[in-house]
Amino acid sequence: FWLTNTNKLVAWYEGVDGLKTGLTDESGPSVVVTARHDDDRFLVVILGAPDSDTRWREASRLLDWAFATFDSITVARPGRPLAEARVAGGRRLTVPVVVRDVVGVTVPKDEARGITWAVEVSEPLAAPLAGGQQVGRIVVRRGDRELASAPVVAGQDVERAGLPLLMARLFGWTWPMR
Repeated sequence: FWLTNTNKLVAWYEGVDGLKTGLTDESGPSVVVTARHDDDRFLVVILGAPDSDTRWREASRLLDWAFATFDSITVARPGRPLAEARVAGGRRLTVPVVVRDVVGVTVPKDEARGITWAVEVSEPLAAPLAGGQQVGRIVVRRGDRELASAPVVAGQDVERAGLPLLMARLFGWTWPMR
């Protein structure tokens, strides 16, 4: 069985890894191309190209423009603590706050330096907490403008503290954390 990929950019354009060529009555000859360089990934759609050469040329031009004009900035990755949130009534006094999925934004290159982020959690969090339970959000901004937000979650379980541990804390006694 021999299969020929009709997306010529897979071989011609560095970083192209898909996606679809086709023809419909509504859109005419078309192509959807995805390409990746480092953290940047772009998707280009060309509909109704008059001929094959135009379709590939325009897709290449749009990819060139996108990679030259925009930057993708990764703000947070799963498993990397962003903050410690205070926990009320727990065996632990704090819990690491993480994201489930990669959080990032794509902005014009000249705006990349002004990107900031903050974790918003209403503290203290009430125990018990399950690892992966949503506890707030991360907000990505440029100046006063919100560009993106995503849930943040507890990075681990926090069991409710028993009465002996709560009493020990109240009176400042040392208590084994078994």
